[in-house]
Amino acid sequence: LITSDKRLLISTYNTVDEYNYKSEDFSHIYFSTDSLGNDQKKHIISIYEDSRKNIWIATNKGLELLNKPVKYTTGDGLPDNVIQAVTEDSKGNLWISTTKGISKFVNGISLPKSPGFENFIKHDGLPGNEFIKRAVLKNSEGIIYFGSSEGYTFFQSDSIFKNEIVPRVVL
Repeated sequence: LITSDKRLLISTYNTVDEYNYKSEDFSHIYFSTDSLGNDQKKHIISIYEDSRKNIWIATNKGLELLNKPVKYTTGDGLPDNVIQAVTEDSKGNLWISTTKGISKFVNGISLPKSPGFENFIKHDGLPGNEFIKRAVLKNSEGIIYFGSSEGYTFFQSDSIFKNEIVPRVVL
């Protein structure tokens, strides 16, 4: 990842390293540690910089911020802790693919104290729930593409609404 301030960040399985152009070497700026007490070691899947210059670290144990004590997991409303990819829409929402669907982190770039997640699964019209690591693209028109094990999903984020009307049951 080349950040907006021209830093080169490289993620490995369990570290994020920054390249120093002057000294031509790398330094570790993030170490993956499992604070959840699980047997499975936490590892980095991808990194992403949003429009507010927050660096997000997608891991198999949730979504974290680089250099800030911020972490989001299923306990906060994500559909799964395995975060496959992250991107941002034009309104500052983060769109997150997981192994159990897609999540819209409402106004995520503002780091809300009470995070709001809207989750979407196959039942909502996705081709499947399992998405692929780092398979995300936002094109110049703002259309977001996520790759899944059942094909790809694409949408204009402004056109996604939750239907709050409960249909009448007719027998």
